[in-house]
Amino acid sequence: GMMRFAIPLFPNASAEIAPLAMWLGVVGIIYGAFVALRQDDIKRLIAYSSISHMGFVLIGIYSFNALALQGVIVQMLAHGLSAAGLFIMSGQLYERLHTRDLNQMGGLYARMRSLPPIAMFFAAASVGLPGLGNFVGEFLILLGAFKVNPVVTMFAASGLVLGAVYALMMVQRSIHGAPQSDEPIIDLSWRELSMMLSIMALLLGLGLYPQP
Repeated sequence: GMMRFAIPLFPNASAEIAPLAMWLGVVGIIYGAFVALRQDDIKRLIAYSSISHMGFVLIGIYSFNALALQGVIVQMLAHGLSAAGLFIMSGQLYERLHTRDLNQMGGLYARMRSLPPIAMFFAAASVGLPGLGNFVGEFLILLGAFKVNPVVTMFAASGLVLGAVYALMMVQRSIHGAPQSDEPIIDLSWRELSMMLSIMALLLGLGLYPQP
């Protein structure tokens, strides 16, 4: 909406508000990350992490820099895929455990075979691991924004550290640790598995060859 309508229709107003918008992006990154850290509900944690990641998009748009805008496009696509994967994963867990509370999960590695490594993959994508689409988007945004406003970029980069903290916390609390029960959980069906693998393949393709 901003790229299609706000900036083309109101270029002068957009240029005036750009420094404020970039700082609002920084606030969104840091605020979303800290709120995500406080969540016990896995779905809420993913939702607030999405708010944090969208701060990068706001910074990239108002950088008015070709490199940053290319990063914005890649980031929107990559985040759409990684967030979708995480939300689907939380739904699959809720269907089996009947809870989204991270305190009642733990030790899923001992109870399921296929979901834990998939969860690790999407957590790594959310962190921005090189080789996956999110890394390309965030790297291009920060590279482009640094040419325009280095101070904003330095503060925004702290979101990468905080992102690693809440993503790894989610993995630690849901997958590792002592199992809550010895009862095995029904594993992913072929339909669920093929859906997740297709999203993973798209993220990997976008990370390794984002040129198109």
